[in-house]
Amino acid sequence: MSTKDHLREQRTLTPNELLRRLTAVLRHPWRYLRTIGRPTAQTAKVTVACALSWQLALWLLGSDHHPVLAPLTALFTVQLTIYGTLRQAGRQIAGVLIGVAVALLFFQQFGVNWLTVGGAVGTCLTAGRLLRLGAQAHEVPTTVLLVVGSGASYGTSRFLDTLIGAGVGIAVNLLVSPSHLRRAGRSVRSASDALATTVRSMATGLAGEWTAEQAQDWLSQSHRAAAELDLARSEVGDAAEGVRLNPRQLKRAITATPLVEAVLCLSHVCDQVQAMARGLYDLAAGGRVLPGPPSEEAEEGEGSGADGRSGRREVLLPLGHLLARTGDCLEAFGRVHTGRADLEEPVRALCEAIDWAHERHAEAARALTPGPDTPAALWPLYGTLLDEAHRILRELDPEHGPHRQSIHPQPDRIPLPQQ
Repeated sequence: MSTKDHLREQRTLTPNELLRRLTAVLRHPWRYLRTIGRPTAQTAKVTVACALSWQLALWLLGSDHHPVLAPLTALFTVQLTIYGTLRQAGRQIAGVLIGVAVALLFFQQFGVNWLTVGGAVGTCLTAGRLLRLGAQAHEVPTTVLLVVGSGASYGTSRFLDTLIGAGVGIAVNLLVSPSHLRRAGRSVRSASDALATTVRSMATGLAGEWTAEQAQDWLSQSHRAAAELDLARSEVGDAAEGVRLNPRQLKRAITATPLVEAVLCLSHVCDQVQAMARGLYDLAAGGRVLPGPPSEEAEEGEGSGADGRSGRREVLLPLGHLLARTGDCLEAFGRVHTGRADLEEPVRALCEAIDWAHERHAEAARALTPGPDTPAALWPLYGTLLDEAHRILRELDPEHGPHRQSIHPQPDRIPLPQQ
């Protein structure tokens, strides 16, 4: 199971999310078919490679040959990307070649006995680790033991089958070589939208009488957004590998650097959103002397309003307005990475949203300035909320932020160098 599939299994969907996804599938079935196109294409590639390698091995090695190893090699060789396929093919060939060489060296020189078998297996395992063959390190001693049981001629047959299967796998992947950039861009937007939903929920809650349970839900939403971000990180990793040694992408001078930088940016933003959610939960749970609902305050007597506690929830209203604008920034940031032909409009929208959010940040800073009636326990929390909000805006800033490469240039619109 791939890392991406594991992440999808670990992610828990709420009933509302399941209903929303089902509705989206029913409304846009063709869009759903495009989302499952990659695993279908991968299955087709592996199927074709196995069939062709079997037939080619029969043509080249004779009809009396049983080329089981050729399609088996193709099965393990064909990966999602060309770079991955070439790397896997190299490991397969190296593993078999070393195994055959060690078998011939040990058994022809010293014969077959428990000592030479152990020495050959140990030598093969060591060679596999030194050459960093990964999972194919066990291919080396496996070849040695099979040569012992089937004779030296088996080593030659296994090596030829491996060459045929690896070659067919590479050829098939060269013919079908998507870059996965658009899929990765959609995944980045999905992660950005999930973070936008989280901060907007926090903004809506701060406008009313929010509770510790609501604050706990905001924290849970931020964790679900982190799961979306993990999926985006895996998709972008595939896209970054997909452009390596890809002849179609090399010709167009395409790079996945903006998407990689965008995921890094959202990773920082996710940490900051979670820090704000934890701070608000701490505040609502009573850890920072936030009062309860007005009805509870009234029972405490008239003095409860005089000490400034009754207005403490209203003080956070400007922070809610800031979070609402931050949600707009995150939504605009996601739109930039969806493969649009014209970047001017989404980048301008992002810049405008950040400018408006900075205005809201100034208002929140004035509202959260500690006064004489503000408990000392709230001073660092107010400062943390404001600081994390400011960091989010700086991370997303396409002009002055630390992740300008996530905006310029875009992955599928890099001009070719002039001749």
